[in-house]
Amino acid sequence: MSEKRFETIEAFAEAVRTEFEKRIEKSAIVQKINKNNGIMLYALTVLEDEINISATIYLEPYYEVYEDTGMEYILSRLERVYEENKPEQSFDISKILDYESIKENLRAKLINYELNKDFLKEVPHRRFLDLAIVAFLELESNELIEGLATITVKDNLQKAWGVEAGDIIDAALDNIKGDITLNDNIVVDDTTSSFEIVAQGDYPDSRSDHQANWDIYKNYFDDFSVYGTDTAGKGLNDLPYGGDTGYDPKGTILQERTTDKGYTVMYDTDTGKVYYSSMILPTGDVYLETESGGVLATYAYAKGYNNCYDITYDEMQEILGVYNGD
Repeated sequence: MSEKRFETIEAFAEAVRTEFEKRIEKSAIVQKINKNNGIMLYALTVLEDEINISATIYLEPYYEVYEDTGMEYILSRLERVYEENKPEQSFDISKILDYESIKENLRAKLINYELNKDFLKEVPHRRFLDLAIVAFLELESNELIEGLATITVKDNLQKAWGVEAGDIIDAALDNIKGDITLNDNIVVDDTTSSFEIVAQGDYPDSRSDHQANWDIYKNYFDDFSVYGTDTAGKGLNDLPYGGDTGYDPKGTILQERTTDKGYTVMYDTDTGKVYYSSMILPTGDVYLETESGGVLATYAYAKGYNNCYDITYDEMQEILGVYNGD
């Protein structure tokens, strides 16, 4: 039986909530959470009995893969994430209400001012050109709440601390000196992804968003036979795309090599796989190499193809040559 299609993530989220409640025999709600840069994310929150915190799982990565995996797969993944991250006891809020003891955990980041006007109405901040500096608490994953990495400093927390907004921002900036920075040690936050820390298993790392993206890569692009067949007639924007998979975070596994015909390719030193220009790398990125990409584009035009995604992997090898490994 084919899976029901959902035209919107809102409809998908509500269907997931209904089925997930039956599965775990607990109540759950769907929340719309306003993140940085005007991004609104849907999250499934499980309501725990006699515990003042709840497990929250963002649904966007699951919506992306639903049609190709099915509801049972989604529910199984969600149950796994929930079981590995559900709170076992209430959170002692007093741990973050003591400003003097927690201020060393303050960090600063830049967000777009115009895109975050509504968000900034309830967040202490400082204007910086067309951006805003905001503060957040950076916590160890096992320090306060398992799986919780950061807490944005909002007006209610500032009021509880009884500290001026400027002092909070100054402390956050002081704490990040020496980190990866830009413009007087201000960390730039360009990310919009949200994630849970889960068991790593066979995945590159423990981030749930990376694992969902890795599933997309493995399901679609790990088998090179899809090129010129499943990808035929499609453009890059038509292909499944998840984003960062967490693979090769230090940039040492994927290395460029030269084929027997003198063209540059990307070589995976772990798996021995060779990637040609326009192919999807295991990092989730598209590999683009100017010279060989131009050769493939010329070939596609001469053959009357729609674009490079009509070219099979065997054709790429024939055109650009092969690299047989280190």
